Amino acid sequence: LYLRRIDEIETRPVAASDGATTPFFSPDGRWLAFSVGGMLKKVSLAGGVPLTIAETPPVWSASWGGDRIVFATTPASGGLWSVPADGGEPESLTMAGQDDLQHGYPQILPDGQHVLFSVLRPRGWQAALLTLATREWRIVGEGRTIGEGAQYLPTTGHLVFMQSGGLVASRFDL
Repeated sequence: LYLRRIDEIETRPVAASDGATTPFFSPDGRWLAFSVGGMLKKVSLAGGVPLTIAETPPVWSASWGGDRIVFATTPASGGLWSVPADGGEPESLTMAGQDDLQHGYPQILPDGQHVLFSVLRPRGWQAALLTLATREWRIVGEGRTIGEGAQYLPTTGHLVFMQSGGLVASRFDL
């Protein structure tokens, strides 16, 4: 991985990130987290060596909100997991069931208590909402098939997702 400040041309390599995937930032923009070699790691953007957050199955999408990281694993594991951003043991939040092929693209919502994520079913991707306290989740949007990777834009109150080769924005009431 490489970092480049928006106001500079030069890039700098991120230490110990060879082969890293799924980079994402902390909410305050001071940390970069990524998956490498079966580990979830984070490194300060001010510099330094990466710190190990947890040993994990392969991570393919993640969200950092407050003091926790919620991540999705590859289809072999099929669900969402949570781990403290300062490190710890990952806890399973969801597992793909008989009707679900994959859970992915988590986004911790502004209230810090809910996670928007996408569920792959045989008909396609659907948006879902997880309550962290109870670990209960439900499909939202009346079960309408949408594009994968739906994300909430708190500044405008829209849900955005890819569909039929384009970007769709739809009002979304939290």
